[in-house]
Order: sequence, then C-alpha cells, then structure tokens
Amino acid sequence: MKHIVFLAYGTRGDVQPYVTLGLALQARGYRVSIAASEVFASWVDELGLDFLPLSFDIIQMMHTEDAKKWASYGSKPLLGLRWAKRLAAKYASVSALELINYARDADLAISSVTAIPFGDCAAERYGVKHMAAILFPIAPTGDPRAVAVPFRPKTYSRLNWFSCWISEWILWWMSKDVLKTIRAEIGLPPINRQTLVSRLRQIPTIHGISEHVVPRPKDWPPHVHNTGYWFLDENGWTPPQDLLDFLDADAPPIYVGFGSMSSAHDPKEITRIIVRALEQTGQRGVLLGGWAGLGEDIPLPPTVYRVDSAPHSWLFPRMAAIVHHGGAGTTAAGLRAGRPNIVVPHLGDQPFWGRRVYELGVGTKPIFIDKLNVKRLAKAIQQAVSDTAMQARAAQLGEQIRRENGVQVAVDIIERYLAG
Repeated sequence: MKHIVFLAYGTRGDVQPYVTLGLALQARGYRVSIAASEVFASWVDELGLDFLPLSFDIIQMMHTEDAKKWASYGSKPLLGLRWAKRLAAKYASVSALELINYARDADLAISSVTAIPFGDCAAERYGVKHMAAILFPIAPTGDPRAVAVPFRPKTYSRLNWFSCWISEWILWWMSKDVLKTIRAEIGLPPINRQTLVSRLRQIPTIHGISEHVVPRPKDWPPHVHNTGYWFLDENGWTPPQDLLDFLDADAPPIYVGFGSMSSAHDPKEITRIIVRALEQTGQRGVLLGGWAGLGEDIPLPPTVYRVDSAPHSWLFPRMAAIVHHGGAGTTAAGLRAGRPNIVVPHLGDQPFWGRRVYELGVGTKPIFIDKLNVKRLAKAIQQAVSDTAMQARAAQLGEQIRRENGVQVAVDIIERYLAG
C-alpha cells in the first residue's frame, strides 16, 4: 500500500483541505498521514486518518504578541512581515526537521505552501516524490486575477510576473535561516534563493481553487493545475436547539467571524463595532467567537447569537450575508453558499480573496482589520442585504461552485503523478 504524507503547517483552515484530500485518497486504497500541529490530533484521528504530530502549538502561536501584531497590519501587509519572520524563526525551526523525517519514508509528500521548502529537502535528500497543494495562486503569471499581492497591474501584463516574484522572495526570506540549519543537519549543501525558486517552480502543483473564482492562467505550465475547491462536509454535526430557534425566529441573520485570526486589536472593541453595525442596519447576527475571542466576556443583545463553532457548509447557506477574514477556506465556503461576502482581511492571502470577491461582484469592497469601524461595516452590511444584483451574482456563483468536484480532479492528478 503506497503511503502519502501531507505536510500541513497552519491553522484549521489550512489543514482541513488536506484532510479532505486525504480521505478521498484513503478511499482509493492509499495509506494517508497528516502531519500538523498536535491540536488537530483528535479531530484527524476521529476521521480515520493517521496523524503525525508537529511540536509547535498553532493556537499558542496565534496568541503570541508577534502573531497578534502580524494580524493587525491589515492594509499594510508588508509591514507585518517582520513579525511573521520572527514566528517562522521560532516555530518553523521546531518542526522543519519533523516534517522532513515524516516525509522521508513516504511514497509521496504533499506540502502546504509554508512546508514546500522542507518537502523539497526530503525530495532532494531521500528521493521522495514531492508535490504542492496550495489554497491560493502562487505560480508566476501575467494574469492579474491570479496574482496574490496587492500591487499589480489590473490588466494582463508581464509586470505581474514581478509581483509573483515577490511572493517567492517572501517564502525564501521566511525560510532561509531555518533551511540553512536544517540542510546542514541532514547532509545537504547550502542553497541560494535562485536555486530554491527554480526548484519550486518545477514542483507539480495543484491549487484548490474554483475556475469560476480564479480562472487558470493560460501562461501557467502544464504541471500547475486549478482543480476546484476541496470541501469537507461534516454531515454528522447536530446544531444546538437554541441556534435553530434563533434562526427560525426571524429573517436570515448576518454571520460575522474571523476564524483563527487573533490580533492586537481589542476583541471587545471589535465586538462592539460588530454589534453597533448590526443595530444600525436593523440586522440580527450570528457571531463566531473563534480564536479572535469575539463576544467573550461582553454582554450581547438578544439579536446576536454567539457560537463557538459550526460547520460552514451547514451555517452559511442559512445567512443573509457572510462577514469573515478572507481565509482561503472560509472564502470558498462563503462563495459556495451563494451569499454576499464581506471580507475583513488581516494578513497573508486574505487581501487577495477580499479583492477577488469584490471584483467578481459577489461582495462588498474589503474592509481591512485596521480600518474596521461601525460606519464602514454598517455600510457594507446594508449593501449586502439590499443590492439584489449582488445577491443574484452570488447565488449564481454558488451554483457554479457546487457543480464542481475539485476533490476528484485533485486526487486524479495526484494518482497520475504517483504512478508516473
């Protein structure tokens, strides 16, 4: 039985798509392991996949002052990179060797974006087949729809290749110190940026993205694919009765949640902004507490229901609009639900998804976390619940996404590469 290992640095939203692919591959007869932060062990075990624990605690990491500062820059993402670099130096160094060792005996290692340099080390040192599975576009292109940095020409241009180079440079800059140590430890020579980037561009890559959201650029090479989203539908979830009662009591509410994001912004103040914006627009709300701590230790009006967690696939279709941080997985779920999205980007690829939602006409202009206030959020909510053209576009896009089968397409590609 061939063994496939997913190297999955990141939060729940980063890990869940790989669990989805893992379950599909397991159903086809492969042994599948997920290497991720130990906080996900019981969840992955319950789903029936092998779990390989990484030493770093992702929840602890996201609540460090460095992580909070990184998530607070919003509209100035490059200024937050120094904090991300500090996090990488502390936490990636702990788990990089673990990732390599987990991959060394596999038939195939599949890396998340931040694990790619270490999956590449395993491939070079131990001859393991290696590919990347990524949730936002990273391959260089001239197509602005697939350029995940804020500064890029708005039409097809070779200048967009330079923008993509910046993403590759950031990945190198974040990992170079750890790579220097790890490569020496496993007996590999030093590697420079040009060599690493050249190698990364040759890795077979699948993007878990809908063609209807980011069409595959014509200038991507044949080994780079768009498959469609990788959804995990948790059909066994039973909603609490008081949530059902709340939803049935009146018109569909507004969902507001920032998932695993934490920031230096006071969660109580962010909660007050949300509540006041809902009150000003006459809307009810479902508030996700999440790692951001929204709604904790603060009285909420009866028009706002707080939930610690709920599957997006169940909750989002029952909403009038969806306010979220713009994580790749949350954005995918929000678009599939066919409801207008209001994106409040914090960091990473979130500004890109906020921009795509707006460009597609299925959501409002994004509001960066450092620019969030009652007036802006209330204006966005009012637009989402009153703009019938936006609602129609969102519903149509949701139907298109629901007709895709990104998991099957991705698994077919993985099987062909493994058999080749």
